[in-house]
Amino acid sequence: MPAARLDLHLLGPFRLHQGDQLVAGFDQARLQHLLAYLVLHRGAPISRQQLAFAFWPDTPDQQALKNLRTLLTRLRQALPDADDCISVTARMLHWRADAPLRLDVAEFEAAVAQAEGADPAGTASALAAAVAAYTGELLPDCYDDWILPLREQLHGTYGAALERLVLALEEQRDDGGALPYAQRLCGVAG
Repeated sequence: MPAARLDLHLLGPFRLHQGDQLVAGFDQARLQHLLAYLVLHRGAPISRQQLAFAFWPDTPDQQALKNLRTLLTRLRQALPDADDCISVTARMLHWRADAPLRLDVAEFEAAVAQAEGADPAGTASALAAAVAAYTGELLPDCYDDWILPLREQLHGTYGAALERLVLALEEQRDDGGALPYAQRLCGVAG
C-alpha cells in the first residue's frame, strides 16, 4: 500500500501534515531545516560532506559528519515512511522523485511558470494562484547561510508576480481586483 501524501509548508511557519494529521516529531528547528534542505534540493543527490558543511560550517569535518548522522537518524524516525521519501547511501542522500509530497514552494513556482505565455485571463489566474501559495517567507526562522539566497530568490519572484498580477488586472479593467494586490505589493517593496 503506497504511503499517504505528505503536505509540507515551508513558506511561512514550518508545517508538515500526512493527510489531515500534523506529523509529530518535527518540533526541533534543525530537523525541520534538514527536511527542507533535502526537499528544496530534490533535483539531485547531495553528498553527506556537502550537507554536513551546510549545517555545521564552523565544525571540524568529522564532528559535522557525526552531527549529520545523528540528525539523519532522528529525521528517519520522525518522518512517516522515510525510506519511501529519502534515499540514503554511505555517501549521498536525496529526496526521491516519486515520494508522495505536496510542497507549497513547488506549487508557487509552478503557478508562476504557468503564467508565462498564458492568455491575459490565464496569466491573471495563474499569478493569483502563485500569490495565494506564497503565505510568507521561506522558513523565516532559519538563518543558515544555505537558505538565504533561496529565500531572497523566492521573495523576489513573489514581488514580481504581484506586480505582474496588478498590471494584468488593470489591463482587464479590474481595478477593484487589482487594489488588494497593489497594497500587498507596497508592503513587499516597502
